[in-house]
Amino acid sequence: MSYPVVAQLPERDVGSVADLAALPVAGGVDAASQTLGGVARITRGNTLSVVSKYDIQPVINIYATTQGRDLGAVATDVNAAIAALEKDLPKASTVTLRGQYETMNIAFTGLAFGLIAAIVLIYLVIVVNFQNWIDPLVIIGALPAALAGC
Repeated sequence: MSYPVVAQLPERDVGSVADLAALPVAGGVDAASQTLGGVARITRGNTLSVVSKYDIQPVINIYATTQGRDLGAVATDVNAAIAALEKDLPKASTVTLRGQYETMNIAFTGLAFGLIAAIVLIYLVIVVNFQNWIDPLVIIGALPAALAGC
């Protein structure tokens, strides 16, 4: 079993892996001091320079921009590509489209709720004005045709 260990030392004191292996590691109260090379195997390796997290999960961000097309059309194509690749993903992996697309969806949802609330409030004001529940329905039902110019 391997455990990641972080060792910090001034850069001037570490010139090679052997210098890092000679780093003293303090044990518990009764334990004798040992070197890092005595308790661990030290190897060089590559890692990501920036580790991003989203909802506590590590993520790999892929940045893209739209050119010549609207965000909704591009997002539809990207979502179709994500759906096609879902069967090839490892079990614990997920692919999520975020960024301006997520902001756009939140804004459109808020706009839809605001529009529905405005229609309901206008209907209630007309109900109070006419003191009738049916006449305001006829008026609100005729508004789309009136706005279209029919």
